[in-house]
Amino acid sequence: MGIFRKRGKYYIDFYADGKRVRECVGPVSRRVAADALSVRKAEVAQGRYQLRARQRAPLFADFARDYLEFSRAHKAPRTAESDQTRMLHLAPFFGRYRLDEITRFLVDKYVYERRRSTSRRGRPVSPTTINRELAALKHMFTKAIEWGRAEKNPVRGVPMLKQDPPRQRVLSFEEEERLLRACAPHVRMAVLLATNAGLRLGEVMALRWRDIDLEGGILRVEHGKGNRRREVEINSRLRNELASYRGLAGRSDYLFFNERTGRPILDPKTAFRAAVRRSGIGPCRFHDLRHTFATRLVTAGADLVTVKELLGHATIEMTLRYSHPGRSERRRAVELLADGHHMDTTGSGGNLAGSAKILKKLTAHP
Repeated sequence: MGIFRKRGKYYIDFYADGKRVRECVGPVSRRVAADALSVRKAEVAQGRYQLRARQRAPLFADFARDYLEFSRAHKAPRTAESDQTRMLHLAPFFGRYRLDEITRFLVDKYVYERRRSTSRRGRPVSPTTINRELAALKHMFTKAIEWGRAEKNPVRGVPMLKQDPPRQRVLSFEEEERLLRACAPHVRMAVLLATNAGLRLGEVMALRWRDIDLEGGILRVEHGKGNRRREVEINSRLRNELASYRGLAGRSDYLFFNERTGRPILDPKTAFRAAVRRSGIGPCRFHDLRHTFATRLVTAGADLVTVKELLGHATIEMTLRYSHPGRSERRRAVELLADGHHMDTTGSGGNLAGSAKILKKLTAHP
C-alpha cells in the first residue's frame, strides 16, 4: 500500500475486500495524493468503500470521435463544423488522458497555454475563442456523464475569461448601397438576405429554393442556431431581388452553388471582404449586417418581441444586444425633452397638456 508516481501522475495503492486496488489521482502534488489515500483507507475501515467492477474510462481522443459523431447527427451543420474546429485544439492537449484523469488543474493549464498561443494569422488567441472551446469541453463531459463514460465534469466551476465588448457596426442605407454595388451577384444576394431578413451567415449559405415561398412571402430557416427552425417574412424588396436572382443561380436547389466545383458555397467571406474594401465603407463584418437589420427594425418602431422572433433568439436579452439606436435616433429622443420646455408649463393644466403632448411624441413611431 502506498503512493507512486508514473508519467507525471500520482497513483494510490490499497486493498479492499481482499483485492488490490490502484487508483489514479492525477497530475497533482504528493500531498494531495496522500490525502486521497487516507480517505480511501478510512472508507475501507468503515465499510463504506465498495469495490466496483466498472468499465475503464475511455481516452479523450477516443471519446472525441464519438462526440463528433453525435454532434454531426444532432446539431446544425455549421455548429457541428465548429465543434470539429474546436476539437483540433482540445484533442492535442487532452487526447492522451482518460476522461477520469482530466482534472480542474488540467483545464486551468489548458487555458493558460491557449492564452499564450497565437492563431494562424499570428495574433493572440482571443478570450472569446477560448471560452467557446471551454463550453465545448464542458458539453462533452456533460454527454460523457449521461452516457456513463465519466462521473464528474472538471470544467464545471471554471470561470470564463473576461471578453472585450463586441465591436458593433450598423450600416446606413447609403453605405449598404455602396456595398451592394461592389458585390459579385452571389455575395450581393447574401448581403440582402442579412440586411432584409436578419439571417446569420450559416443560415444564408444553407438556404435552398425549396425553403423560399415567394408567393406567400415566407422564408424558412431549417437549421438555425441551436438547431431551431423558424419562418421569416420576406419584404417586397427582398422578394423582387430573389425573383431576379433565381434566373442567375443555375439549376441547383441551393441558392449559393459553385457550378465549376459542383458543390454548394459554404463561406463567401473572402469575396465579402473584397467587396467591403472596394466599397470604401470601412471595417465591416458579415454579422454587422444582422446588427443593421435589428437596429433598423427597432428604429422603425417594431416591438422587441417581434424582432426576437425574426432573429430566432431564445431570449429577449439576446435581442437587446442587437438593437443599437444610432446618433440621429438618440438626438431625436433627447430633443423631445427640449420640445417640452417650449410648451406652456404654467399651472397644473399647462403641465398636463405639455405632458400629454410629450407622451404622444414618445409613443409615436419614428
